[in-house]
Amino acid sequence: MAGLDPLARHEVTGVLMGLAAEEGTTLVMSSHLVPELEGVCDHLVLLRDGRVRRDGGIDPLLDTHAVVTGPADAAGPATAPDRPQEAAA
Repeated sequence: MAGLDPLARHEVTGVLMGLAAEEGTTLVMSSHLVPELEGVCDHLVLLRDGRVRRDGGIDPLLDTHAVVTGPADAAGPATAPDRPQEAAA
């Protein structure tokens, strides 16, 4: 859905979610944009280098990971105040 404008992406997501609800089935989505998935997903799998790194409900996963915002050229990352920062590995 990356090639769609925001309105079309919202409409397509709504149609897919409606069909999944009617059929009682699971819908699998892939995105690098976690905020895009927050409103429609209840389960999230995070992959890195082709391996599952985190798997679980979306709220607990988001609570344990930093949300980085701001322009790419900012002097250091800004984090959302309602989410804790993850310790550097």
